[in-house]
Amino acid sequence: MTAQPRYTRLAPRDRRAQILAAARELFADRPYGAVATKEIADRAGVRRGLLNHYFGTKRALYLEVVRDMVRVPSPPMPAELEGRPLEDVWSETVDRWLTMVERNRGLWLAAIRDPDLEPIFDRAREQSATNVLRIVGAPDTPALRALIRIYGAGAEAATVEWLARGRLTREQVRDVLVRSMLVLARDVKERP
Repeated sequence: MTAQPRYTRLAPRDRRAQILAAARELFADRPYGAVATKEIADRAGVRRGLLNHYFGTKRALYLEVVRDMVRVPSPPMPAELEGRPLEDVWSETVDRWLTMVERNRGLWLAAIRDPDLEPIFDRAREQSATNVLRIVGAPDTPALRALIRIYGAGAEAATVEWLARGRLTREQVRDVLVRSMLVLARDVKERP
């Protein structure tokens, strides 16, 4: 019987994705300081040197995990939105977002409190604002962008109340985020 090799050759893009997935799992369960690079390498099924090759340092890998977590997907295209009530579209959007933060609970809670990650979150918040303005069919003005950013800050605070403090359930967070967006969208459309 021949022993199976522990490591398999993958394309660089696939190897990088494998390492990111392993790191995300570990950082989602435990704080950054409690995760060793050897654990990440073992979870990914690679040698520790490959972590350095692809990401440089543990901190750089962590930053990439956070970037990947908050990467904002493209919004539905206008043709996909046509004829669909905003409530349905926004309910799906909120559900996807809540699933992402729930799956990455520990990482999410640590990351939103880390001031070093503010530039990553700021870029994601700006992209989210662009997408939301497009979904609700509003012009991209500084005032409306600010309102959407305020909504986003409330959404982040709601996740803390749900995931960290246990004061809200997922369903309550979903309900408040959907209802408040519908009110905000109606207000935006009524503005001259």
